Amino acid sequence: MPLGQGAAIRIRRAPRADATAIPESLAPRVAAVVTFGNPIRLTGQSIDSTSPTYAPKRDDFCASGDPVCGGGVSGDSHIAYLTNGDTDKGARFAAEHVLALKN
Repeated sequence: MPLGQGAAIRIRRAPRADATAIPESLAPRVAAVVTFGNPIRLTGQSIDSTSPTYAPKRDDFCASGDPVCGGGVSGDSHIAYLTNGDTDKGARFAAEHVLALKN
């Protein structure tokens, strides 16, 4: 599977032929969906538009210049999530949602 497409194709209603979507029956068990460099943005779509089930549970990061999600030209931007603070933000988002399920 090409880099950056894992989460995007798993939550879409019409997944690619080589992947399956997360079954709707599992939605209550999914606390959060966090993506980095999500290529679905290049199609003019988003998690919000392709998966209303997971839209309220999502945080979607696209670094400035990322060619995979933002049409940029910097390959380094697509791997910058580890150092630009977005992974920390995504982890906090996911943790908050997991804790909210427990309360």
